[in-house]
Amino acid sequence: PIGRLASQDIGDIYLLPNGEEVEVIEKLILHPVKQDGVWDSQRTRAFFEDAPASLIASLRTLLKKSSGDESDFDPFAAWDSEHNNANDDVSRAVLRGISLRDQAILDKTQDELFRMPLKARLMLQGPPGTGKTTTLIRRLGQKLQLPQEMVEDLDTIQRARILNHFEHKNSWLMFTPTLLLELYLREAFGKEGVPSDNSKITTWDAFCEPVAKDKFGLLRSGSGGGGFVLKPSLIHETDKARSELIKWFEAFDSWQQSAFLVQLVEAAKLIANADDSTLKTLGHNAFQIIDSKQNSALTLVFVEIKEIADGLQSWVSGRRVAIKKELDRHLRGQINRDRSFAGQFLSYIDSLEYEDEDELEEEDLLPEEGTVRLGSRGEQLAFSTFRKTMQAFARSVAQKRTLPKSSRNARVMEWLGQRAISRDEARKIGNELLLISQAGFISNPVSRYFRGFSQRYRAFRRNHEGVWYTPGGIENSALSSHELDLLFLSYLKGANRMMERQAVTRDIENRYWGPLQSIAELYRNQIVVDEVTDFSPLQLSSMYELTHPDIRSFFACGDFNQRLSRFGTSSEDQLRWAIPNIEMKAVSVGYRQSQLLAGFSRDLLSAMSGEEGEVNAPEFGSHKGVKPAILEEGEKTEKTCKWLSARILEIDSMIEPLPSCAVFVSDELKVQPIAESLMKLLEAANIRVKACPNGDVIGRETDVRIFAIEHIKGLEFEAAFFLGVDDLAEKEPELFDKYLYVGATRAATYLGLTCSNRLPDRLVSLRSHFVTDWKNV
Repeated sequence: PIGRLASQDIGDIYLLPNGEEVEVIEKLILHPVKQDGVWDSQRTRAFFEDAPASLIASLRTLLKKSSGDESDFDPFAAWDSEHNNANDDVSRAVLRGISLRDQAILDKTQDELFRMPLKARLMLQGPPGTGKTTTLIRRLGQKLQLPQEMVEDLDTIQRARILNHFEHKNSWLMFTPTLLLELYLREAFGKEGVPSDNSKITTWDAFCEPVAKDKFGLLRSGSGGGGFVLKPSLIHETDKARSELIKWFEAFDSWQQSAFLVQLVEAAKLIANADDSTLKTLGHNAFQIIDSKQNSALTLVFVEIKEIADGLQSWVSGRRVAIKKELDRHLRGQINRDRSFAGQFLSYIDSLEYEDEDELEEEDLLPEEGTVRLGSRGEQLAFSTFRKTMQAFARSVAQKRTLPKSSRNARVMEWLGQRAISRDEARKIGNELLLISQAGFISNPVSRYFRGFSQRYRAFRRNHEGVWYTPGGIENSALSSHELDLLFLSYLKGANRMMERQAVTRDIENRYWGPLQSIAELYRNQIVVDEVTDFSPLQLSSMYELTHPDIRSFFACGDFNQRLSRFGTSSEDQLRWAIPNIEMKAVSVGYRQSQLLAGFSRDLLSAMSGEEGEVNAPEFGSHKGVKPAILEEGEKTEKTCKWLSARILEIDSMIEPLPSCAVFVSDELKVQPIAESLMKLLEAANIRVKACPNGDVIGRETDVRIFAIEHIKGLEFEAAFFLGVDDLAEKEPELFDKYLYVGATRAATYLGLTCSNRLPDRLVSLRSHFVTDWKNV
């Protein structure tokens, strides 16, 4: 398509669709605006073969100089003569407030990404300020519109199975590592004209936790249940587990599948030995299916068991109703013999506090419907409590166990005394309940698989203390953040292994596959991720599992050198494990920093990691800027803030109004004290200072904002100051180089660093880059 010409550079040779070969010798990049009903292009970028790149303030004004009658008139000749000696450091847009800068130029990398199909899996990597996030947003917007000429993408959408209610234009999610970046991504989406709402751009925690609680049942809800309590500050896992997240996950996922298969085998054996001939035959058939698939995926087992599931379910339902009627008759007899019994029983039930005991699976409970003469809420409560208690008692007798003395069921049994069923009755009912439970396990294995995740995980933890878990330090009902990520991914992968089969999704409304419906509601046609390296491999893999199984569209951007999370994705191998067959694309033209700061950032990266920086200046629009400033021996807050206020006042004297300024501190506890001290020094100049605890943004565009360093990933400012560089080197030795690199690359023109004592040893080689102030620039 001839549209590719827009991304070509001066001197490139391009083959037109008609076979003609042309060379690009001039290029204009227009920025259309409409004022007073008239169209113009302002700040037009002009590129020539034999002249430097230039800026045209108003293309309409320039063209008006043409007489229109002279066919050989060159409208650029007059402009060239006027600007022959123009300063190369052309004017540029100064950053106001906090935002993501627009990238103005479509380059070849962007052009290639925009033309790749919707089904592609892409990682756009590159140094700070290279327009990665803007490219991500623009590609997302392009793939949401899908005009008729995008035949391949339209065909992909039309062929994909309809698994939920989302239209393609609304079927996307974007993940970002911080709330602050989420806020400014929303602003960037607006600038690019891509519709979004609060539900589509989110952090991982904000997405994962409600789903784990409300849809997966992994986290406990207000109504109790068998899920866990999430405690983010808790650490159950060993250092080995945290440093080898992928191996830890693979160990659990393999173990839990095998454990569930063993449960299926044992259940099939038990019912195959039943006295009931119908159940015996069904159990034998189930055992043959499971045994023949021992080395196969669980999905194949589930698909084949479905053929006998209805027969098992029919037997289970009949026996449940029979036992329920038997227990209800017993309780009704006690009530008829003693008219005061019902009221006394209800009063006792009310006196018991709710306890979160290991409850029976929902499928094992006797049905509530059909109870004789359910005339009141109290009657329902009495019969329901009696049934649950008798079930627990009967099971314990059949299994030759005793009820825990302090349990609710044990206390109800003690209160009932002789009015409970006899041990002989309990043994008979208990044996039948065990058969019902095992038959129910086989007849509804998909539900049992997902409902059993918490139970299997508890068993895995017990069996792997000292390997993946700290011995003796496990809270049975609690989960750490890493543990939730592990369980969440295993749950999703289990569902997706089933959803990949057409036979399953065609029948997804069948009760047998019911749990998969909540998974299908999570699928999106496009998943995009900003600052991808700040997410762990487990989190990224879960994001990938959210992609529609027929489309698998995944686009991420980031930079391994900017990873600020200790457990983030640190290598290409980890990324490829999380996102199979992902393509890696690189960008290297930086649009953010001045020439001097870009040079400092390159040398900083080399000094810290030994890597050579790959940021190239754009052909047009790069400004020289000023050297970074430094203060050493700034141990006292008063001295640091005096130096800092002086630098801010210097900027204020050079650029009015004051451009965006940010101050980064190494610890959240330092945000407020620095803000208060700096405010006293700047209030005479009517410059306001705002503390931004936890990354919250407060105040006006011209306010100087104070952030803890972990909250500023992905943003940029005209001026940025990093306080206590040497303190951070001691506090975060593993991530110090990443924090410093990210902090230094937030600034477009003005960068300041302070040290409580001296410049860290690793930075001494960069001393020549620094000045102490900007008085003479």
